[in-house]
Amino acid sequence: MEQKINSNSELAEVISKITFKNTVLDFKWRFEHRKVIVADSDTIPRDAGWLIWVSFERPDTLTGIVARGRGRDEIIWAGSTVSAVVKTCWVLVELMVRHELMEGFRYDDCRIFNPHNSVEELANLQKGKLP
Repeated sequence: MEQKINSNSELAEVISKITFKNTVLDFKWRFEHRKVIVADSDTIPRDAGWLIWVSFERPDTLTGIVARGRGRDEIIWAGSTVSAVVKTCWVLVELMVRHELMEGFRYDDCRIFNPHNSVEELANLQKGKLP
């Protein structure tokens, strides 16, 4: 049976084993997390799990200044397996790389796949309403 993750130290041990080797995508990755506490039906707080995200070094797409960026949060519930933790970390990296590629990819020096466009902006573009 696969190990279940129920403590901060168990989670930290699993994510410390994730590395990148022989890749051009060396962004000085770090997986960061914080506890999530919820109240059950008796309103007694209990540990529910962790929010986890990837942070990384990259040049800002507007200024070019290298700084630490942060990806979106995902949740790891207490009692999740090691596989669930590692696969969630993979998803976080995959989403972040896609996001950074969308920001950096240019056509005629324009970010045509800008991931920061709101759904309203994208919908208005489809309706022919330019800003």
